[in-house]
Amino acid sequence: MQSAYLATCLVGAAIVASFVLAPDSVAQDATGVWVNPPEACDTVFTRSGGQIDFSPRADFYGSGFIIKGNVIRGKMATCKVQKTTRQGNIVTITATCATDVMVGDSTFQLKVDDHNTLVRIVPGSPELDTKYVRCPTK
Repeated sequence: MQSAYLATCLVGAAIVASFVLAPDSVAQDATGVWVNPPEACDTVFTRSGGQIDFSPRADFYGSGFIIKGNVIRGKMATCKVQKTTRQGNIVTITATCATDVMVGDSTFQLKVDDHNTLVRIVPGSPELDTKYVRCPTK
């Protein structure tokens, strides 16, 4: 179960890295709220007093993460991007993530579709690729 949360945070770390490395000015800022599936924005996250957080039952509706700067926060883990490399629209990321009981580094890949869409790539298993979208700000 914790590995699923760690994976979600790692995807977030990839987003930060991909936008920092993006050549066009439209994709300079990855700060925001990201979710899968797209229609789950209002059920995975709550807004109160200008703050965005995870809903108490977020895991039942989808997966997501919150990005602020180079810190990515998932429901159960927080990640920080350590290293990135980019080849075309594919970004390879190394990030350090921590839960309440563990800390670990991981390397993974992300395909940037556009400023509001990205796909976590699982090499050799395209059926496991996961698409994330940026939730609209209200």
